[in-house]
Amino acid sequence: MSFRWREVVPGIWRGGDGDANLEIEVRGSDWWLDSDASEDRWTAYFEWGIDHAVRREELLRRDPRLTPAVEAFPGLRLIRPQAPFDVIVGFLLSQNSNVARITQMHDALHELADGRFPRPEEVANKGEDYWREKGLGYRAKYLAAASKQVQSWGGEESLQEMKQLPYQEVTTRLVELAGVGPKVADCIALFGYHHGEAVPVDTHIWKSAIASDFADFAGKSITASRYREIGDTYRRRFGELAALAQQYDFTLSSQRRVNRG
Repeated sequence: MSFRWREVVPGIWRGGDGDANLEIEVRGSDWWLDSDASEDRWTAYFEWGIDHAVRREELLRRDPRLTPAVEAFPGLRLIRPQAPFDVIVGFLLSQNSNVARITQMHDALHELADGRFPRPEEVANKGEDYWREKGLGYRAKYLAAASKQVQSWGGEESLQEMKQLPYQEVTTRLVELAGVGPKVADCIALFGYHHGEAVPVDTHIWKSAIASDFADFAGKSITASRYREIGDTYRRRFGELAALAQQYDFTLSSQRRVNRG
């Protein structure tokens, strides 16, 4: 969920989270923040102040097979956006797309709200045709419909209230939205609602699971029951660190695919 972040000049990055904007300037090991939101918001967003070394050690204690991924990506961490609607829209737009196209679609959203991320009612009121004209293609249908659904729930306030719900209740609610299936619901539960037990199972995780634990799934499709079984295995093995373990597996698998060309 980092499509809003741009390196505008070497060492200076700009991005945001919902209605909050941030500029970070990096010089060597020093950095400066300039934001219209509190530093606490960005401390939560970037997981500053957390002992990530302890997390990595616990992951390896629970399953040493993660060693290659942990050693390859020691700086990996989970961002924690504070604006769920931003995350919902991000994953609706990112399905079956690429970074350049996703960035273009995000730019169209920011134009609507003068640089900040628009509210559900602002997106819904524009309608499907407007978003198709902005280059969203078939995703315009899901964006318009999901935004209207969120508006009917009570808008951003209702999404914030969902932060009090347990993981299963959050995903059950999310799959009611147009364009949101189990995997996207897990992605949103992970990044928008910070549930450590959320395990999105895409093709990378599917192949990794077959190689490590589910050889009998080889040559088969991802059904609802198999999806749950893989997620449950992560949850039993890693507990609240299941999502982090999944991200290590996903990142290593993705990198290997890139290296293979």
